[in-house]
Amino acid sequence: MQENLTRILTMVQDGTISVEQGTELIELLKTPPLKESTDKILRVRIQSDQTEKVEVNLPITLAKILLQTSEQILPNIPQLKDYVTQIDLAQLSYAVEHELTGTIVDIQSANGDYVSIFIEEQ
Repeated sequence: MQENLTRILTMVQDGTISVEQGTELIELLKTPPLKESTDKILRVRIQSDQTEKVEVNLPITLAKILLQTSEQILPNIPQLKDYVTQIDLAQLSYAVEHELTGTIVDIQSANGDYVSIFIEEQ
C-alpha cells in the first residue's frame, strides 16, 4: 500500500492527476480488497399452497451485493412482506459474508407456507 500511496502522491505533485483524483485513489486504497469468492450459491425456496413455487439461485458474490441494500428493498416486495419479519437479516448477512455452507433459514408458517434459505457448493 505504501508504494501505491507514494505513486499517487507523486502523480499529484507532477500534475498528472488532480488532487481530487488523488484523494479518490487514496480512498480506494483504504478499502479492504474483496475476498476471492468460491463457487457457492445462495438458494431460496418458497413453497405455498396459494401461490406458485419460487426457487431463486444466486451466486454468493451477487448475494453479498444484494444484502447490502436488503433492509430497504425486501420489505417493499409484496410477496416477501410476510416473510421478511421472520428472517434474521443479520444472521443471513453473516452467513453470506462468511460463505457458510448449510441451512440459514427454515420457516414453516401457520398457513402452510415454507421458506428455506441455504448456501451450497456449486
